[in-house]
Amino acid sequence: MSDSLHRQFILNTSIFDAKLWHASPWKLKILLYLIANTNTHSDQHLNITIDKGQLLRSYRRISTDCSYNIGFRIAKPAPSNIKFYCDELESEGRITQAKTKHGVLFTITGPTMSDVKPKTTTRRPVQTALFSHHPFVTEEERVTLALLDSIEGYQFDFNSDLDFVHSLSADFPSLNLVEHIKDWKTWLWDNRHNLKGQIRYRSRLRNWLKIAMEKKHGISSIKRKSKPSSKESKKFSEVYE
Repeated sequence: MSDSLHRQFILNTSIFDAKLWHASPWKLKILLYLIANTNTHSDQHLNITIDKGQLLRSYRRISTDCSYNIGFRIAKPAPSNIKFYCDELESEGRITQAKTKHGVLFTITGPTMSDVKPKTTTRRPVQTALFSHHPFVTEEERVTLALLDSIEGYQFDFNSDLDFVHSLSADFPSLNLVEHIKDWKTWLWDNRHNLKGQIRYRSRLRNWLKIAMEKKHGISSIKRKSKPSSKESKKFSEVYE
């Protein structure tokens, strides 16, 4: 089992049907054990050809490998129980078994690889390199710029956002910009389905920091021309209640 710790595989969620999910936990554990330990390529072992997706094991070895500790006691199913669950998995079309003189040759027949590719986001390596190596950018500014660049949908521009960060630092000197931008980024992600139309990210961020400043020092400490009436300001202020 140790070799499988260095491997990765994607399970198709269709294998978690009622027959498997509501059955004994041993049944699911045995199936996952078989999937995790199958060959990644064809080879020969004890004069037996083991193809990709196959595994040569005895029921006794599976029993030992799938055991676990309960206090000072080891819970381990009998090899006969392992065979019972393997026969059930075979009857459901998840595996096949072929007896050999050196054990049972298991073949995974159920879906194990997802047909949906994981969603990935493309990075902007050129701009990232700019704020990572720019000689006139402080470490805090680098972190802040990188954080803005990581926000989904944010139209990052190095020169514009460097000036933007400078203005935020001057307007909100008592705030930890990095921590507040992290909070704002989390809020954007949690409310991404409710944000419609063109989003003015920089205006939203400035409004977020303005309300954070007011909450920190009290509304009376900042001279305001008028009270905010937007629903957005109300939502942002609730975070700091």
